[in-house]
Amino acid sequence: MIKKSGKNRFKFSAALLASVLYVLLFQAGSFGAPFHQSVLDGLKEIDSSRVTIVESTPPELNSPAEANSEEAFTSLMDAAKEEIIFETYYIQKSVSSKFLDSIRNAAGRGVKIKLLLADILHADKTLAVELSSKYSNIDVRFLDLKKFSYLYGSIHCKTILVDNRYTVVGGTNYSFMGFFENRETAVIIDDADFAFNMKKIFELDWDIAGVLDSNGKPAPDYKNYMPRASDFLLVEAAPGVLNNPYIANYQPTLSYLFDRAEKSIFFEIDYYSDFGGIYESLKNARARGVEVKIIIEERSYFDENPLYQSARNGIDRLIQDSFDVYLFNLAPMGVVENRGMMHSKAAVVDSDLVYVGSANISKSGFLYSREAGVIFKSKNIAARLLDIFNSDLKNPFCVRGADAVKNRYSYSRYKENQNKDNTIYLRKNETLKKVDSIIIYNSKSKSFKTYDYTTAR
Repeated sequence: MIKKSGKNRFKFSAALLASVLYVLLFQAGSFGAPFHQSVLDGLKEIDSSRVTIVESTPPELNSPAEANSEEAFTSLMDAAKEEIIFETYYIQKSVSSKFLDSIRNAAGRGVKIKLLLADILHADKTLAVELSSKYSNIDVRFLDLKKFSYLYGSIHCKTILVDNRYTVVGGTNYSFMGFFENRETAVIIDDADFAFNMKKIFELDWDIAGVLDSNGKPAPDYKNYMPRASDFLLVEAAPGVLNNPYIANYQPTLSYLFDRAEKSIFFEIDYYSDFGGIYESLKNARARGVEVKIIIEERSYFDENPLYQSARNGIDRLIQDSFDVYLFNLAPMGVVENRGMMHSKAAVVDSDLVYVGSANISKSGFLYSREAGVIFKSKNIAARLLDIFNSDLKNPFCVRGADAVKNRYSYSRYKENQNKDNTIYLRKNETLKKVDSIIIYNSKSKSFKTYDYTTAR
């Protein structure tokens, strides 16, 4: 048995005490407040060097101030010494050869790798099966969440854990679109306590996947998956037995984040609906004088798939209630036309509280899918995310919601930007059936200029 020095014993006891207090807060609340409220209210300013902002964008939106997905995630795995864990929707073969080589190289030097993926399309399983067949230190499990929701839902978080220290949280899919076409937001957090807590989510899901593979019935003892105190608040959503009662739940925590806002809420989201009381929290915030701005993916409104009806209803309600809401259409930009989308799920509250996660504002995001997010306090990180948000807001393809819905704008490229200084886009007002604007992107100055042919702007 290894003997601990007095100093190490003190550290161990302090960590144990913090974990016990954390659990007691969950069970009883602090001064009667629910667990998630107590922890969120107690968040302290973090050292911003512990957080790396990771963004994906089409080339036209790239922010050189922040790390891009391919470079950040590859560098993270290249530095791994012991273990890499993925819990994510999928890892597609088309994501990036550099990214895939990083996984293979880590496996080749003996790093233990676990992949827990959604049980979805066969094509999205191929890579994982090939990797596990080639490398004995790569283990793969698939988890079908429909067995718990009876409707729909999947592993939708996009988590990477490295060496029990670094955690990737956000909405970035490991695909070509996720890396090079979409607007994505993620963070890499350097915090052993937060990594420990995220690993508890993974361990529960991994164990349940194993039980299901053996045709067993999961009956987890959640005390084996308790989190510990951290400067970063982990939030989760999951159906049935996957929902850990010791980890803050997505819907009430996100609602409370907006409920406590005093000055401002800036929110970027792919899919927004009225589900889960988020609308009420935003409406109440605005009623007490909080500035609320929301950027939503344009396809959430115009996609004719019936699954988007809730999004249309939610966006219509925001517009009718005169919210400062915008629809962003990234499809014209990027390497492949009509592919990219505003896929981010991130918010800044009062210029110091930051939320980044994987969940859409939907029934699936809050109830039926495995989701993970983080809330922390940092004026520095908040300011940098606001720079990204405000840049998106000024983009000519980001249109005030009422205008976008009334005119149903469509875009087409007039000239590809390969080997050209400028790319020209035509914006058509579908209501009037005519081109109303020409948008020119200058690749040298990395700027847009809009020439309008209407006076109603």
